[in-house]
Amino acid sequence: ALDANGADANGAADVTQLPEVAALRQLVCGTPADANGRSSRNAAAAAANQPMTVVLLDEMDQLIGKDQAILYELFGLPTLPGSRCVIVGVANAINLVEVTLPRLAARGCEPTVVSFNAYDKDQLQRLLKQRLAGLPFAVFEDAGLELVARKVA
Repeated sequence: ALDANGADANGAADVTQLPEVAALRQLVCGTPADANGRSSRNAAAAAANQPMTVVLLDEMDQLIGKDQAILYELFGLPTLPGSRCVIVGVANAINLVEVTLPRLAARGCEPTVVSFNAYDKDQLQRLLKQRLAGLPFAVFEDAGLELVARKVA
């Protein structure tokens, strides 16, 4: 049983009952969810003419908690009946899905993982020069940019 703040007897919040999650469910499905967080079967027909909703989770690593309930809830949104939702997660941990969210595959909502290589020092230096070139004055000498690029890469 949950208290008035949506927490169980141990004080742990049930994120599936948060008003923000319910509002997001309604947004992507076009219909309110029932008390168990499920949308009605008629949602597919009702949502057919609704626009797609893209949920961008930047710094997704920051949502990792004790049981990952919020991440499972968010990744489950596209599987709800009538959902018009796409989840895009950005994380620094390259194996976040495999290590932190192993039950996604069993739930039918395993994401496609797209890895991007980090910039090397030369790419960073070119990028910095390009961005700083628009300023009306010199901010760094080339040696300074090279040092910064080496430190970051």
